[in-house]
Amino acid sequence: MQLFLIILFISSSLFAAEKISLQLKWHHQFQFAGYYAALEKGFFRDEGLDVELKDRDIVKNNVEQVLQGESQYGIADSVLFLYQAQKSPIVIIAPIFQHSPNILLTLKSSSIDSPYKLIGRRVAFYPNDADGLPILAMMHETGVLKKGFNRVNADFDFKAFINKEVDAHHGYITNEPYALLQKGIETNIINPQHFGVDLYGDTLFTSQNELLNHPKRVAAMKRATIRGWEYALSHQEEIIRLIQTKYAPQKSLDQLRYEAKGIESVISATTIPIGTLDYGRLEYTQNLLKRHGLINSNIPLDKYIYKDALNNQLNLTPQEITWLKQHPVIHTAIDTSWAPFEYLDAKGEYKGLAADYLSLISQRLGIRFEPYTKGVWKDAVSLMERHQLDMFPCAVKTPEREMYATFTPPYLNFRMVIVTDENVGYLNDISELKNKTVAVARGYVSEEILKKHYPYINRYAVNTIAEGLEAVATGKAFAFIDNTAAITYAIKKEGYANLKISGEIPHNSELAIGIRNDWPIFAKIMEKAILSITPEERENIYNRHIRIEYTQQMSWERMLKILAPLGVIVALLLYYTRKLSLMNTALRNAVDSLHATQHELQILSSTDPLTTLANRYRLDEALKQAIRGAARYNRPLSIIIVDLDFFKVVNDTYGHQTGDAVLKSVAAVFRSNCRESDIIGRWGGEEFLIICPETEADEAVLLAEKLRSTLESKVIFDDYTQTASFGVCGYTKDDTPERLIIHADEALYTSKSQGRNRVSVCLE
Repeated sequence: MQLFLIILFISSSLFAAEKISLQLKWHHQFQFAGYYAALEKGFFRDEGLDVELKDRDIVKNNVEQVLQGESQYGIADSVLFLYQAQKSPIVIIAPIFQHSPNILLTLKSSSIDSPYKLIGRRVAFYPNDADGLPILAMMHETGVLKKGFNRVNADFDFKAFINKEVDAHHGYITNEPYALLQKGIETNIINPQHFGVDLYGDTLFTSQNELLNHPKRVAAMKRATIRGWEYALSHQEEIIRLIQTKYAPQKSLDQLRYEAKGIESVISATTIPIGTLDYGRLEYTQNLLKRHGLINSNIPLDKYIYKDALNNQLNLTPQEITWLKQHPVIHTAIDTSWAPFEYLDAKGEYKGLAADYLSLISQRLGIRFEPYTKGVWKDAVSLMERHQLDMFPCAVKTPEREMYATFTPPYLNFRMVIVTDENVGYLNDISELKNKTVAVARGYVSEEILKKHYPYINRYAVNTIAEGLEAVATGKAFAFIDNTAAITYAIKKEGYANLKISGEIPHNSELAIGIRNDWPIFAKIMEKAILSITPEERENIYNRHIRIEYTQQMSWERMLKILAPLGVIVALLLYYTRKLSLMNTALRNAVDSLHATQHELQILSSTDPLTTLANRYRLDEALKQAIRGAARYNRPLSIIIVDLDFFKVVNDTYGHQTGDAVLKSVAAVFRSNCRESDIIGRWGGEEFLIICPETEADEAVLLAEKLRSTLESKVIFDDYTQTASFGVCGYTKDDTPERLIIHADEALYTSKSQGRNRVSVCLE
């Protein structure tokens, strides 16, 4: 009997599920739906795994928890590359999110709808750079990081954001916009993907120790995870109710449904198999991190990536080799005007990203690709449907096309975005296009998407992307929809300075090779060929077509559109220059007329008699001296120009004596709130100039904001308060006094044009 019990105990131990834990990246929500599904539907159990899902302790570093053995597996994003660059024993198993949901949010009521407007602003950011890597990379990519912003720690409950104590707040596109909208707060979304930063999001990872000692367990964990996510995405309502019942009761069903929609978009499971790891994107991420100085050398990917994710070998079977010999020429259905993907150049030659990929594949397979150039895209599609052409070199897989073509895994992937006039605000959701006229190219996937999913949008069909942009620029259409690469290329090439990307739709342009479906053997060959292209080759192709700058001639009409506002600025500058010249003349005449004592002359030549601040002459000399010092010793310097808002109304309503009293009160506010090292003066009339030595532009912005708010809250007489507009500019190498003043004046003009009583900083 005892022997039987011992045998039974040993047997049960041998076949018991292996206990492991998975450290979640955050608190329970739909972000981890695939793991809940794998646990609750028995997918982990089927693989012999007993998995505990650990909620995030925000005090702890979730990556370090895996490295230190508290959990065997974890979820993180592209920050894993930073750990790998530091030779931490991290192994990436599978990226679940093909795109990062990280965004910045600003209030809809603010004018902040791009990172460029965050210079000098208060941004609530993660305590650790690594947690907001895509946002940080965007700030670096756009130059905002160098020019500076005021970084404050996030409070996670968005109280500071709602109370306008910060100008921008980090968030997830899948959560915070909805949560804030439920509170009646509309937001602008600043998405790093719109500014050239597209990194992997949530990624399953483990330690090298786990992979070394339990390789089969790692493989089992990956299989069960992918199976769980496939189930969660195809049974969303079931998993949503499970999450609310068992894991996150504080979240409403509508909130979880909104999050599910966003998660589905960043996973892109309809076009990219879940867990797909693209070697080219790994190289792209490496290069991005190196460019930002976050890593110094390449990461040995073979060491830090789970190896079954990398399969770039071209191993043809004897049957495949025979087939290629029997089909030396493949006739391709191309789009002759879809730059930068594929197009015909001035000589009628096939060019673009797809053409370069086909060139490499042609060399490896020993066959020739013959493009069909006699018609437009819809003609090529029609011939493909009848199998009179053999292959799409570059197309999006859709249900309609799958009826006659088989598609390889995508080799290019771009977001679908909305282009509008520059005066349109950020569009949080495609539903905001309801009943509006939206241009789409005939036969493109954008037309199919609108037709199938958004019938309430009025489609305006055009033949090319250039025609679509022209329709928006001329007012024939409210917006145009296509992928980011094609739109960015066309806007640069055509010179549409009045257009901008104002939002995105929850669909990707994931481009693959489509082969006629009666050639299954060739479909397998092309899949192997795509996988064989090295990261260096992908990077070179990308650089040739995406990252280059274009110089183009512009029509006089478009040139006038651009020069007209510049003419207004020049006219204003001439007006101010003339005004200042007259003031200088008056000052010189006044000084020449003074023949009193040397002491009196010195006082009158350097002091404004009304405010007792420095006068224009003293300011001119002080600014020259400050610039000489900044240039010689490479020290920071900033200036602030102030103009009292609607000051003429004070003189006209209350008289000049009251106006003088207001000027004195303003001067007193400035004098008591500036530093001893700052030089404060009356620039002329109701304008003041403050010279701030040893001060960066972002510090000067803070000072200006302090002066603005103090002045706004001061009651000068009766119930009267005076506001002012501020323009801030930091000194850069080789700046002259005149140039620095002009730039600060431009910033002041921006404050005035945006409603006054605000601070603007020069972006030069």
